Amino acid sequence: MFNKNGYFLVSCGYCGHVYVPIKPENNFFEKLYSKEYFSDEKTSGYGDYFAEKRAIELTAKSRLKRLDAFKIKSRRLLEIGCGTGFFLNVAKDSFHVTGVELSDFAALYAKKYFNLNVYQGTLDKASFTFSSFDVVVIWDVIEHIVDPIGLITEIKKILCPKGLLVFTTPNTSSFLCRLQNKSWRLFDPPYHLNYFSRKNAVKMLDSIGFKVLKIESTWEWHSFGYLFHALWVYHNKKLFRGLGKFLRKSRLGKINIPLNLFDIMTIYAIKEA
Repeated sequence: MFNKNGYFLVSCGYCGHVYVPIKPENNFFEKLYSKEYFSDEKTSGYGDYFAEKRAIELTAKSRLKRLDAFKIKSRRLLEIGCGTGFFLNVAKDSFHVTGVELSDFAALYAKKYFNLNVYQGTLDKASFTFSSFDVVVIWDVIEHIVDPIGLITEIKKILCPKGLLVFTTPNTSSFLCRLQNKSWRLFDPPYHLNYFSRKNAVKMLDSIGFKVLKIESTWEWHSFGYLFHALWVYHNKKLFRGLGKFLRKSRLGKINIPLNLFDIMTIYAIKEA
């Protein structure tokens, strides 16, 4: 398709799935998601992840409310890519929670400050038993994975029959993606490696043994400070960088607002077999 950030993006001629064809070297992801990803404004990460704690908690409450609509009786929940545990810390009032996190910095933070049960590493190395969980959530993470089919297959093993899988990911069939094409902010290698449309996401899940119940674009909370950081990262304008730095230090920058550009989808699916 095109080259961005020094990486080629290609599209499958059969299903239209977009991905970055790379074979990462050893420790590639450990280096990519080091402490700097959560705290260095020069990365495509959060700039200051901890400044976004309140916004992430507000989004967590909204997501948990939507989970409640599915009338989940058993309450064992696993979050894959749980970061520093902000979502799980909110969810633990409603679920028995467990996390998996690749970043050693983030996993240690979740354990130390929230006393959460978090496995540091990848899901396939965690050695969870069959049917260990009733709900598995993956918030804004599956696009970072080299092998999403392998990940969903592993999830199927540890999810109980009729268990619920929920994940959010960029939507290549969205209007904004089609309008902006290469300049779409969510085409962001090497952080984002796989890109789904509604159609091929359903096809992938169906092939593994999941039935999609619902796909929606949901609102997420962000601070003004983060929004200007994101504008600087994606558009490289000094004005945005300056405003972002100023807002991070001001009360205005700490104000959180709900945002929905309708180019990120949330998919709810149940394990069928």
